[in-house]
Amino acid sequence: HKMDTKLKNGDFALSSGGVPQWVRGQEEWMQHCALRFHMPRGGFCYDRLMGSTLHNLTPKDPVSRWLAAAREAILPENGVVVESAALEADGCRFVIRTPEGRGDYLFVYGG
Repeated sequence: HKMDTKLKNGDFALSSGGVPQWVRGQEEWMQHCALRFHMPRGGFCYDRLMGSTLHNLTPKDPVSRWLAAAREAILPENGVVVESAALEADGCRFVIRTPEGRGDYLFVYGG
């Protein structure tokens, strides 16, 4: 990864002057993970394996299913590993290791 356009609330993040903002490094890797988590698997016509099945899960599903779905979504990202998952009040928190470091991401239930 070199650099990507920063996304915020499903749209491009803009500076105060209206210019698109950029992300790189760990922030870029985490943004790619978030995109893969939130895109329903099979919803992208050019790559039917892109996306995840996380939106089909509920807080009643075992954490092992959440972890498996997240790992399946991230599989194409070279050097990225979903290390763990933990069910919380608002969603499932994933710990993700990328070539740039480690971070966490909260996938909100119903997200």
